[in-house]
Amino acid sequence: MKTITLEVAKIGKEDLPYEALIRQCVNATQPNQPISLDEQRRRLRILDALDALDEADNLVLEDEDAKHLAKLVETMPWAFVNKAFVTFSDDVIKECRG
Repeated sequence: MKTITLEVAKIGKEDLPYEALIRQCVNATQPNQPISLDEQRRRLRILDALDALDEADNLVLEDEDAKHLAKLVETMPWAFVNKAFVTFSDDVIKECRG
């Protein structure tokens, strides 16, 4: 089991919770490429875990799901350059693989 601390990223004056950024990474797909049923199930397990945060609002994932989340975050094509995306990605990947 892996526990991911859900922080809040700052982009300008806007707060972006890690929970929202994780959801964005999990829901992102490649344009014009279908997503398999197996891949949908893997991503849905992560989304289900987000919907069932622990009492400290941490994300708790099985090891395989944590590895998959790290891959999704690592390959996320962000729409623009911002240090907050790098910090978020580094934090989540470290906790998923740590």
